[in-house]
Amino acid sequence: MSLFAPGARVVIRDEEWLVRRVDSSNDGGYLLSCDGVSDLVRGRAVQFLTKLEDDILILDPAETELVADTSSHFNSTFLYIEALRLGAFPMIGVFTLVIAD
Repeated sequence: MSLFAPGARVVIRDEEWLVRRVDSSNDGGYLLSCDGVSDLVRGRAVQFLTKLEDDILILDPAETELVADTSSHFNSTFLYIEALRLGAFPMIGVFTLVIAD
């Protein structure tokens, strides 16, 4: 019986992944087919052999910690949701060069 299930979120190599498929491998472990979730790996499809990975953390949704929005009129929450909706999150470490004519 596998500890991993399709739909689970895992942290492998310090990045967050969504497990799409779990297959048995010949080495006695599992082959995880995953899609990237965190900023650095978003949009990438990869496969991991569980026997070759040192540390695989399965994220448990029950351990989600809710944090109250203490901003006036919940402005921080509205801005966050709007940024998600528009896909307007700035990428950290990426700079845009604007050249005027």
